[in-house]
Amino acid sequence: MEARIIPATLLAMESFRGSLRALLSLTPEQLDRFAAAAETENGLEPTDQLIRGLHEALGISEKDIASVLTVSSFLHEGLRQAENGEGLVREFAEIATELGIPDFAPKQDALKRLFRPNEAYARRIIRRRTAEAALPVLESVWLYCDLRAVAAEPTAEAPRYVPVIMARLKFDEPIAGQEAIFFQMTEEALERLASDVQRTRELIEKIKLDLGDKLY
Repeated sequence: MEARIIPATLLAMESFRGSLRALLSLTPEQLDRFAAAAETENGLEPTDQLIRGLHEALGISEKDIASVLTVSSFLHEGLRQAENGEGLVREFAEIATELGIPDFAPKQDALKRLFRPNEAYARRIIRRRTAEAALPVLESVWLYCDLRAVAAEPTAEAPRYVPVIMARLKFDEPIAGQEAIFFQMTEEALERLASDVQRTRELIEKIKLDLGDKLY
């Protein structure tokens, strides 16, 4: 008996079944739009930009779009390991019948395209997982400029200010129990940081030229 691509334990979860219902309820035309996104290097990664773009194009709620993208990304990974697109679509047909979703047959070609292997995306995922394996990963940086009033001077007619940069760093896991780290730095420190970032970018480009196809 052929092993199932979608484990029964997942199908028993109401949240997972809800995401599958959202996916299988899409029209063939809507599935084609998701399939077009799946063929890019970023694949179906549920970024804010992709969610907004699909919402504007299809008129589907952003919540449902995020749900479809999340379950599709997960199934893409399972399919990459199973290498059985036809089998996945057959399982979809069974699930659609079980969930009472009509008119499944016209959706099959779009679903096959949606879950077609994407080597560029697969390589990107492997590279990211390898790079992120050892330590917490920086996900986002916010920089703000604060103004600090200088202590009043006897001859000053109006207060003067010193710019101070406020920074917020968010990682993919808590650091010392905190979701994000906050700190401040001077304008001079910001300039040094910008210089260090530029030197690091130049070093990465040199490494790419030196190693060529030895890089994954």
